[in-house]
Amino acid sequence: MARILILRSAGIGDVAMLVHAVRALRQTYPELEIVIATKPRMPAFFTGIEGLQFIEIKDFRQLMKDIRAAQPDCVADLRNEFRGKLVRLVMGIKGVPCAKYRQRYAQRRPLLRPRNKQLVWLENNVLRFCDVFAELGYPVAPPALARWEAPMPAVFGEKTGRWVGYAPFAASELKIYPEPHRTELVKALAARYDKVFLFSGGGEELAFCQRMASACPNVVPVFKKTDLAGEVSLMARLDLVITMDSSAMHMASLAGAPLLAIWGSTHPAVGYSAWGADPARNYLQLDLPCRPCSVYGEGKCRLGDCPCLRDISVESILAKAETLTATAGNGPESGQ
Repeated sequence: MARILILRSAGIGDVAMLVHAVRALRQTYPELEIVIATKPRMPAFFTGIEGLQFIEIKDFRQLMKDIRAAQPDCVADLRNEFRGKLVRLVMGIKGVPCAKYRQRYAQRRPLLRPRNKQLVWLENNVLRFCDVFAELGYPVAPPALARWEAPMPAVFGEKTGRWVGYAPFAASELKIYPEPHRTELVKALAARYDKVFLFSGGGEELAFCQRMASACPNVVPVFKKTDLAGEVSLMARLDLVITMDSSAMHMASLAGAPLLAIWGSTHPAVGYSAWGADPARNYLQLDLPCRPCSVYGEGKCRLGDCPCLRDISVESILAKAETLTATAGNGPESGQ
């Protein structure tokens, strides 16, 4: 049997997107041995896909030792950073076919230039992962969405009434709904829904969630209550997950959960849209001439105060949330 090694070392959101492509690869080639080299905790995202092997990325020397032991027949480098380039160099010398993920700097320029932007929708990142597989001789159809089936962690109790989730943070300030808007939003959600789960990291993010829980008894911070797979399992049982353009958005897509994502400086047209999301239904964003100004939220706002986020009203989010929670089958439906 052939064996493919997939390298994707970092990025929670990117690894969550990779799951869709790997599921399609497994379904199309059931006899193919799939080895995934990634960071600790990330294998939890692949729950439900049978027959996968994992290499935990630590230092480069150990990584190469583990790769040699795995003896792959081909290598799919889905990040194309320095470590991956070294792996491809070593494996290429041994005659192992390698394919790499390619950035799209030229295609992005019309979207990112300060004036006369052209809103050209680029291929979704999930499909670009699939393109790398195809380059190695394993083409797959656009992945179908799958509902996350793992049980919800018992720590969250039995679901009664309407439960929603809110992930208010992202890796960049240019993608975060500002204060005092997010405080107002949490309190408004708590007044309308039976339970509100806040997804976050530690530090100041967790401190915000704890303040909200103190102010609203039905608000529950999720951090450290479960692992990544448990968070996805919780999302899969929620009536709606509200996120920014963040890893939580891709986790909600992986869960098959009803999604409302709020976009600021970035734009789904760049290609990092949640797999299966419908921009008209699942996204809330303002049509401003300055958007998008970045790919990942890097840089600074040219206007100084991010009107792309500041001018999204709490009322508009609540109205969209009510529409989505009232609509049967309002989760992502097709891979776009």
